[in-house]
Amino acid sequence: MKIRVPHIEWSEAESAPPLEPGTAHVWQLPMEASESQLRDHVQRLSAEEQAQAYRFVRPELTRRYITRRSLLRVVLEQYLRPLGMPLAFRFNNFGKPYLDGASPAARILFNTSQTHEMALMAVCREHEIGIDVEYLRPISEFRQLGKRFFTDAEQQEILSMPEEKQLHAFFWIWTGKEAILKACGIGISTGLKRASIGIRENGPHLDRLDRDLGDVRNWELRGFLPHEDYQATLATHSSIHQLQFLKCRVG
Repeated sequence: MKIRVPHIEWSEAESAPPLEPGTAHVWQLPMEASESQLRDHVQRLSAEEQAQAYRFVRPELTRRYITRRSLLRVVLEQYLRPLGMPLAFRFNNFGKPYLDGASPAARILFNTSQTHEMALMAVCREHEIGIDVEYLRPISEFRQLGKRFFTDAEQQEILSMPEEKQLHAFFWIWTGKEAILKACGIGISTGLKRASIGIRENGPHLDRLDRDLGDVRNWELRGFLPHEDYQATLATHSSIHQLQFLKCRVG
């Protein structure tokens, strides 16, 4: 089986376009900034975020965190401003962030993921959303990781692939799991086996979900390649029928 997922051509955006029902926006956020930009970015962060930024041992990780968190705030504010809503965060019991104070009719939901030099943010209206991106790097023990974290069906899915495709299959299953469990609001803290991911010709597919997390028919997984060195999966409600891929030029 040959897996065909889209290689993304990003549209550069200096501001957030209108977010219509049934549409999700996927943003690529810059991870680097000049010294003057970095000073501006720091001013946008909360005291807690600033403290977190300077806990990193490596300076480049501090810069990337500051830049990513600042631009996340800038982009979200652009969605909220037309609605007359201030930017404020709250967190559920599993640590997933939400925008506070949004009415059900106009609520904006988002999710983020970052790895290596790539940061993505997904945004939509009214429905939960989850995203995960992974840097493609050699993992000699990926089969052992599969035995630990994947279902028997998922492990068999990987082994059924040609050997040179098995690592890619591992990452499709991994990103699919993270994306759907983040969309469900629990992340991976309660176990990766709560969702089972298959692989189809168009990428990862949600085969099973623990009953308390909802009906698999309400969800859709979309695998895509944000860059040649990365694999990503987006989990959206089944009513989302249009995606826009935006490269942030804000801030």
